[in-house]
Amino acid sequence: MNSYKIDDDIFAKKFTNASKYKNIFEPTPTYTAPEGVSADQADFINKLIPGAMKVYKETGIYPSVTISQACKETGFGKYLPGGTGEGSSNNYFGIKATPGWKKVVKSSTGEHYNGKDVTIVAGFRAYDSLDESVADYGKVIGQKGIS
Repeated sequence: MNSYKIDDDIFAKKFTNASKYKNIFEPTPTYTAPEGVSADQADFINKLIPGAMKVYKETGIYPSVTISQACKETGFGKYLPGGTGEGSSNNYFGIKATPGWKKVVKSSTGEHYNGKDVTIVAGFRAYDSLDESVADYGKVIGQKGIS
């Protein structure tokens, strides 16, 4: 399995030196793919960077953690609960719906119960956009104090 490194120090410096910028997202860092990373994978990572930086500022969760989780959960944006076409859940983190969640998509998912791997159908949160998904991830993970 290949691993990809995103330098947290580069992202962190954008925030520790934020007063130098009138907007902390200018200039937005971009990810340049090393050998072995496809252009589609690099494009997916670059779409996540602004939201991941915002989550970092609000929660302290490193952008590399946010980006890595989205890449792992979705195969670099290829597999989302409910599919990737029209009506997509835009759920890039595999966050399951809680009772009363406003938009829910039902999807098959692999789980591990009682020492066995099983496939179940579960309700996943659905979002209007990638940015909304990233922001909710920050709330869910930040709320639990995980960083």
